[in-house]
Amino acid sequence: MIVCFEGIDGAGKETQAKLLKKHFDSKGIESTIISHPDYSSASGKLINYYLHSSRKTEIRSLFLAFVSDIVKDTQLIQDADRKGVAILDRYYPSPIAYQTAAGMDKDSAEIIVAALKPPQPDFIFYLDIQPEVSSNRTGGRDRQQDNFEKNLAYLGEVRQNYLSLAHAKYLAKWTPIDGSASMAEVHDAIVFNVNKAYKKLRR
Repeated sequence: MIVCFEGIDGAGKETQAKLLKKHFDSKGIESTIISHPDYSSASGKLINYYLHSSRKTEIRSLFLAFVSDIVKDTQLIQDADRKGVAILDRYYPSPIAYQTAAGMDKDSAEIIVAALKPPQPDFIFYLDIQPEVSSNRTGGRDRQQDNFEKNLAYLGEVRQNYLSLAHAKYLAKWTPIDGSASMAEVHDAIVFNVNKAYKKLRR
């Protein structure tokens, strides 16, 4: 099974990915969290530079850097899926939502991803929050906000892109969840959905 978490910054993706792994651990089911961007990789280091730089970045180059960071984990995702569950903290919808909000052509972005023939998620959980909630959450972290996190208008456009992708069922059927609900409520909604599906997929 491949479970993907999407949403704007501060939506709770990392937290819910960890909680879901604990859930599977308690059931004796092997699961692996794979997060993007991976800032330890070459592409991730480039992304980190772009996100905190005051220099203007060519949008297509940044999109390709994000995509490259995900592509490198294709085998890891497939192996985790084969053994149990791959839990993805951001996947291809993320660079599409973010970089089309910055000016990348949406059709071109989707063509590039389609050409890669990516592993298909069984679930895409979209944790929906307002940009103001995102800013409050990321602003409270013990680090400097990046260029995306501190731009509320931009995050609003990213959110609309996510809603459009969800409506189009891009890559898979999406399950929208109110990310401003309590951590436990969000987790319960996720577990309710994955438990039934896992049993069917593993028969």
